[in-house]
Amino acid sequence: MVKSKLRILCFGEAMVELSSLDLSKKITGIGFAGDTLNTAIYLKRVLNEGAQVDYLTVLGQDLFSNHLTKYIESELVGTHLIRRTDSRNVGLYAINIDSSGEREFNYWRDRSAARLLFNCEQDFSNLNEYDLIYFSGISLAILPEKIRNKLFNFLENNVRSFQVAFDSNYRPNLWQNRKLAQLNVKRAFNCCDIALPSLDDQKRLLNLVTEAEVVGWFNKNQINQTILKRGANGPRLIGKIDENCNFVSKSRVVDSTAAGDSFNAGFLAAYFSGKSALVSARHGHELAKVVISYAGAICPKEEVNGVIKAL
Repeated sequence: MVKSKLRILCFGEAMVELSSLDLSKKITGIGFAGDTLNTAIYLKRVLNEGAQVDYLTVLGQDLFSNHLTKYIESELVGTHLIRRTDSRNVGLYAINIDSSGEREFNYWRDRSAARLLFNCEQDFSNLNEYDLIYFSGISLAILPEKIRNKLFNFLENNVRSFQVAFDSNYRPNLWQNRKLAQLNVKRAFNCCDIALPSLDDQKRLLNLVTEAEVVGWFNKNQINQTILKRGANGPRLIGKIDENCNFVSKSRVVDSTAAGDSFNAGFLAAYFSGKSALVSARHGHELAKVVISYAGAICPKEEVNGVIKAL
């Protein structure tokens, strides 16, 4: 178990989730999710009392924002950094799932309150209160360019007491163009300690075809340590630790939503509990297998007990 209490901050966009949307019938589920929020929730579930996990976003004053705040609190994730605004509401997305568990998303997020995540006066020095900072390509994409640059300048040019984990989580519609996304994601990879991209995202982002090309890109750019998620095939470790994992896959996928987010949580929870990168990758894989057995981004709490006990 964790020897001392970790302090972890995840930041990004939290949203209302409409699942199993059938326009001929009705919406069968309303929940809350978001890539970095999903990871924050699973980190807290796995680490439990071993870590203080806080979430940073901006929400509106609307009813859904109120319920979302209460939901995050119910997961014992810290909400004291969440700001509220009168000018915008929380974003929303709907999921359609096919017979193989693959997802199709529809988003309503252009005026999301989370786009006000940081302001021009932000100096980011409060990040030094944490041991680990986790964010994603979505976290970056919703920020104005001037504030993105200010965040990067802080991460690149200051002596920091925390480690950085980053998942590129590429969503083309959030970026002005692919080149801008490539520049910002590369910059994030270069200043992070643990890179947690998915193979499919990197192929799309870098316009590459094969896994070997993606691995070559990470080696060429000398990224500290990459955990390349490859779905059912298990992750590939690139960098200081180089390992091609071959883990047992899940035979039946109900919903692949949050597979990568939960993998990230399982990996980081194990890694910051003192496990090796390879053992941590297995923890991430096992947690993701549990999550994809259920509809929606967040599975029932009791289902992660096996992963908790393994730590």
